[in-house]
Amino acid sequence: MSAQLEVPRLEDLSDIGVGVEPSDQPGVVSLVAWANDGSTVTLTWDEIAGSASIRWLYGDEVSLVLERETPVKISVRDERGVTEFHV
Repeated sequence: MSAQLEVPRLEDLSDIGVGVEPSDQPGVVSLVAWANDGSTVTLTWDEIAGSASIRWLYGDEVSLVLERETPVKISVRDERGVTEFHV
């Protein structure tokens, strides 16, 4: 069995400027960050399944999809006005 996924506390994300979208499914949360060019980056994790994915969209076009199984830690920070997702 893998170690439990360490994720940020949702209340700690209010100052970072990301949208927090809890799911109806237990342990599943999505965070959305917006870029000045109109693109969005969505980080979704599932604490129970132990997985994470990142989707970068420009309008309806998918620019990048990354998926990780059994990540150990997810963190989010604001570095000089830039939102960083770390998996």
